[in-house]
Amino acid sequence: MSVKVRSKPAQKPTHGKSEPSGSASEDQPSKPAFRTHQRDCKILLGPEDYTQEIAGHQFHREIQQLIVKAKAGKAIDPTLGLVIGDCVHNLRSALDHLVLQLAILNGTFAGAERKTAFPICLDRGAFKHAVKNNVAPFISRTALDAIEESQPYRTLDPATNIPLGDQSVLWVLSQLDVIDKHRVILIAAPQVAAEGFTIHGPGGEMYQTPILPVKWKPLKDGEERNHPL
Repeated sequence: MSVKVRSKPAQKPTHGKSEPSGSASEDQPSKPAFRTHQRDCKILLGPEDYTQEIAGHQFHREIQQLIVKAKAGKAIDPTLGLVIGDCVHNLRSALDHLVLQLAILNGTFAGAERKTAFPICLDRGAFKHAVKNNVAPFISRTALDAIEESQPYRTLDPATNIPLGDQSVLWVLSQLDVIDKHRVILIAAPQVAAEGFTIHGPGGEMYQTPILPVKWKPLKDGEERNHPL
């Protein structure tokens, strides 16, 4: 029997903060440093970041338990979390810039630059409160309706047709920005998940069974985690 294990880098908060390295100056990082961060972000976010291996394992028939061991992945650049946090903040800020541009297009720029922000809310009551004085007076009704349509409580999960709520991309983006700015620094750390196992029969037949749901857990060198079958 063989067991397939998937590993990937994953974001997680920490109280530590690493200083960026390899930069020519604070405002103008060197090209090699930029290329390094670009490569690391591609590894973190791209489909090719997943690595598969045949993991060492032990099967305890009497308790129907499969114990899997996975090797620790390659070390992740400790400054990558700072780059991710900066990207998150820039994305969140772009939404605020959008609302101000909508105010300018609507001819109501005066005062808008000190009040407007893109609201991200989990329910309509919170949305109405957020836009009452700081958004609605400055942008058109059509723009306001479009912003509300994008809210987590209005964005539907295609599989269930149920609002995504705190699982929506906008809400996750907002919370990551808040965490990175006001609570702890985002870093990248490796995680591992067992996604299935394969049984090879004596006649050469092969049976594949997925392990669902796939549960990602922190990957630490030498650590064992049990997954009941």
